[in-house]
Formats: sequence, structure tokens, C-alpha cells
Amino acid sequence: MISRRHRSEFVNVDALIDARGEPLDEREQDSVIGEFVALSVEQHRTWRSVIGWGVLCAALFFAFAAWSQHVEPYGVRYTGELRSATRPHAVTAALGLQAVSLLAAAAALLANLPQRLPPDATLPSSSPPALAAPWQRAALWGGVLGAAAGAAYWGAALHGSRLELLWLPAGPLVACLLAVYVTRMLADTGREIQRLQAYRYRYKKV
Repeated sequence: MISRRHRSEFVNVDALIDARGEPLDEREQDSVIGEFVALSVEQHRTWRSVIGWGVLCAALFFAFAAWSQHVEPYGVRYTGELRSATRPHAVTAALGLQAVSLLAAAAALLANLPQRLPPDATLPSSSPPALAAPWQRAALWGGVLGAAAGAAYWGAALHGSRLELLWLPAGPLVACLLAVYVTRMLADTGREIQRLQAYRYRYKKV
């Protein structure tokens, strides 16, 4: 989400550029690009934090469900309804795999968040990468694969029935895919800023 303060800043920047009859000099170009970079940093913090904490909560829920299934097999309704189509240890393993997958995706999103810029800070010169470390990308895609395996197990167990339990296979997979989508969206924004920096022209006022 773009804050009201940033939105008003970019409205002013657009108005300034439209009103000018001459190109921006290098200092003005740097200022405009810096504003976009600052907005990118805020988007990284907001989207990765919101989605990351949501996925982490889902991971804790599935971890608790796996522990409950291990301690008391089919002790809750959403697993008890599948008693005839599943085995206790397989259900525990599937829930545990989904929990680990969600935890991996959450860790990838929440690790190495860019620092919030103070109001009087110098604007950064480059946009933060969506996922800086290779392990973050590996964890994110590993989470998708693990969630897909869990979804395949539950899909076979449900056999198209009990649609009220569709969240068991779909929930973790959708959450992990949403994490992938967010990181790709942020990466696209960063690439657009880098392209804008590459297009920066040299101009001197007479």
C-alpha cells in the first residue's frame, strides 16, 4: 500500500514534471528517483511483513494440528471426518509437511527486511532486492513444493467430497504461492527503478 504521505509527494513530483518546459537536471533526476526508491523500500517492508506474518500464523496452526494429531489421532473434527480414508501417521506427516512449508515461506519473507527510513534520512540510491539471499529463494520455492505435496495427499484423501475441508489442501499452497507473487511483484518494481536509473540522462542548465 502507498501511504498518504508518499502519494502526495508523487502527485507533487508529477505536477512539477508536467509543468516544466525543460528537462530535469541531474540533481532533480536523482531526487525523483530517490523518491521512488524510498517508496519501494516502504512497499518491501509493508507487503513482506503483512504476508510473512500471516503465513507464519498459518504455519503455527498447522504445526499445532500435526502435534494434536500425533497426541490424539483424529481428535479434532477436520481430521476425524477423514478417519476412514487416511492413516493416522500419514495425516500427521502431511500436516507437519505443510507446517514446515509455510514456515519456510514465512522465514523467506521476514528475513532481512529493509530498514525503515527516518524522515530526515538521505534517500537511498538503489532499490532493495525482493529476496537478497539465495537461501530465501530456495526456502520460498521449497515451501511451494512442500505445500503442493501436502495438497496432493489431501486431494487424494478427499476424493472430491467434503468441500468444507478444501482449505486443508488449498490453504498452505495458496499462501505459499501468494508469497511467491508478492516477491515477484516487488522484484518487478525494483527492476523498473533500475531501468529508470539506467535511462537517466545528463543535462546542464544554461
